[in-house]
Amino acid sequence: MTFSPTATGPQTATLTISSDDPDESALEVALSGNGVHPPDISVTPLSIYFGDLPVGDSSGYETVEVSNNGLGALDGYLYYPPSAFDLDTGTCGHSIHLAAAGFCTFGVAFAPTEAGPVSGVVEISSNDPDKNPFLLYVSGVGVPPGDSDADGVTDTEEQGPDGTDSSYDGNDDGTPDREQDNVASL
Repeated sequence: MTFSPTATGPQTATLTISSDDPDESALEVALSGNGVHPPDISVTPLSIYFGDLPVGDSSGYETVEVSNNGLGALDGYLYYPPSAFDLDTGTCGHSIHLAAAGFCTFGVAFAPTEAGPVSGVVEISSNDPDKNPFLLYVSGVGVPPGDSDADGVTDTEEQGPDGTDSSYDGNDDGTPDREQDNVASL
């Protein structure tokens, strides 16, 4: 048996269990419940792509806003993403409690520990009846240190013998080596 109120406030009903037993009359059970307005979670943005970041570096925190667009209180909990991402619980805290029309913010940063694509989710469990859990998708690409364009050739190799000339064109084709995939300036 479930309780699915169509209005707010106290609700009552009687459950009658009939029987064909001549010694027992119908059994009546009093039912009651309280209808409340549900919360409605909203999260902005829906996903975060951090792009390419050298292994060992850390991005800045991207701000995420959690809001309650429903009429009832929103209660929830933030779960940490995979280790390549960092969570700053901000004004939300780990346990989220938002009144109707309330909001809070938290931050997510990317700090790759190895080269390659990384993805994960920040899970927000809550009492929202139709969006629980809410999943915020996060992703980025760890690139080898010193390879800002992630083409497998170090920045020093692409920027001339001294590693500082961003317009260096070692193969004399008219395009700076740093703008070409897999071209080294040696």
